[in-house]
Amino acid sequence: MTMKQQEKVQAKKEKERKKAQKQVEKEKRKRHLELQDKATRKRIKRHNKRADKGGSDRHRDPFLQRLFGTRH
Repeated sequence: MTMKQQEKVQAKKEKERKKAQKQVEKEKRKRHLELQDKATRKRIKRHNKRADKGGSDRHRDPFLQRLFGTRH
């Protein structure tokens, strides 16, 4: 085998490994969600929607929600 062929084979194996790893993580997340009660599942989904909507930057509540929101 030439070096180019070896690199191609290695790249393919790495891609398959990453794909399998991603699938395992997805199954674990699904299993974890199934173990929660209904209220917790809804809360997790709501927070995930909010996180996805804002992108990968730092999340911050709107001004009025921070000002008049619940106090800890």
